[in-house]
Amino acid sequence: MPLRYISLFTGIGVGELAISRIFPDAICLGYSEIDADANQIYKHHYKNHLNLGDVCEIDGTQFAGQVDLIIGGSPCQAFSRKGKQAGFTDPRSRLFYHYKRILTETKARWFIFENVNSMKPEIRKTITQELGVQPVIIDACLFTPQVRRRAFWTNFPVPQPEKQHNLQLRDILLPTTNMKDLSTNSVRGTTLQSLIQNGRERDVFAITLVGAYSQGVKGRTDGKANTVTAILNELQIVYDGTKFRRLDCVEAERLQGLPDDYTSMLPRVRRYKCIGNAFCLPVIVYLCEHLANAYYR
Repeated sequence: MPLRYISLFTGIGVGELAISRIFPDAICLGYSEIDADANQIYKHHYKNHLNLGDVCEIDGTQFAGQVDLIIGGSPCQAFSRKGKQAGFTDPRSRLFYHYKRILTETKARWFIFENVNSMKPEIRKTITQELGVQPVIIDACLFTPQVRRRAFWTNFPVPQPEKQHNLQLRDILLPTTNMKDLSTNSVRGTTLQSLIQNGRERDVFAITLVGAYSQGVKGRTDGKANTVTAILNELQIVYDGTKFRRLDCVEAERLQGLPDDYTSMLPRVRRYKCIGNAFCLPVIVYLCEHLANAYYR
């Protein structure tokens, strides 16, 4: 029998893409996304899927007994250390409780819930208590050249993954032709050009912030990219062996494990935001592989 699922806080449909790779005949009973840009990308790839609208307005009882899986990750901005960490006092964070409500109303058999690993302990404890399972922490760098640690709560066994490859940032970069050179600029008070001193002229690295208030920058030494975020900031600058420049959208897609130009129907800044807010595809595929072990058992 085909897997039947509902996708919440859907974004650009990376969950759907992962599910389809492991469950090719899966049936999407509906998804919830209200961001116009994310919806434009989603509808390009999944024209026939039904948008259930605002997650706050969804009546999960209409799907009771029909749902095998609920997948989603509520907005993380109020949980992340890069945000104000307002926790559940932030309306975006309280959307988690709508995930839990719909999970209960639909009586879904399985669930996948994702959020940032950098949340406060009390927030992690609350989510864990509400869902009744401990999270597994997975870093996307085991699958792509991007460092991206996320917490995943599932009610099926998911072991810590082993490294799938040894991909480096240099492996996903595009040619530098026509890309803007940032080497004459400064970032947070540190001259970028100074980072290629000490024999690193032929190296490839991402920029990372240092200091209590991010007063300086340095080049990563692990060959990995920083976490792809929803904004193009200092963390999205790379030295590609020729010049300092910002990540291209296709490069960001590759770091998220997405097909090239998956988001190409939007202009650059809006496109980058959608990529940064998305799941890392191979991580969700990994989770779905273990869901399949439980589902077909």
